[in-house]
Amino acid sequence: MNHEAVSQIFFQESHDVSADQTAQNLFRLLAEGSAYADRLVDAMATGYLLALLESLCLREMHRYLDDEEEIVVGRSARWSSRPESSGV
Repeated sequence: MNHEAVSQIFFQESHDVSADQTAQNLFRLLAEGSAYADRLVDAMATGYLLALLESLCLREMHRYLDDEEEIVVGRSARWSSRPESSGV
């Protein structure tokens, strides 16, 4: 594996969030969560976000691995987000 190349992986990705992936939807499933859910921003739930980021990182890492001898074991990841563009 090329450790230097792996340590410098950068990619840009976008994802459309479906209604079932929102924090609002998940909180509505809880007995005491419905009232709180209505106050939340309609955005992707943290658990779904982390799963998405992990799958994207795995996809990118596999490009640098020898699948016969190496396996991805997560240690850390860094990401940043930016506000959605209003198109204006």
